[in-house]
Amino acid sequence: MPMDGLPPKDRPIVAILDRPSASNPARYAVFDVDANKITVASYGTDYVVAPTAETFASLVAQWKQETAKLSITKQKVRSLFFLQIIGLSDRALLYIFQEFGKTKNPAWPIALEAITRQNPAKDIANYEDVVSAWLDWGEKNGYRG
Repeated sequence: MPMDGLPPKDRPIVAILDRPSASNPARYAVFDVDANKITVASYGTDYVVAPTAETFASLVAQWKQETAKLSITKQKVRSLFFLQIIGLSDRALLYIFQEFGKTKNPAWPIALEAITRQNPAKDIANYEDVVSAWLDWGEKNGYRG
């Protein structure tokens, strides 16, 4: 790990999600445009307080407001607010699945894949089938009741 607690210089940083401190390591999000993937990584000991529903709702509202006029998903997922949602990691999955079931938004599968490092809808093109595959995955893994 670099001495300053930041990621290696050869990785393109999109956003630092947390500033490093004695009790909280630096976490950052990397967006790979060619692969259309977002990766969340951290250095040091993981110490993150679980988000509240209000934190998640606030980030989603700010993200939607900031990207309301954008029509391309690749542009929407570059928002710092979206990256912060992903930065909540598995602590946000329950909230993402709740939101995913309510609204048609092609960014949610990207967030789910970035957090879970899985993609049950990898070979599916139809959006409704993608939603169904992810909702089934969420139920099987305890994120939906």
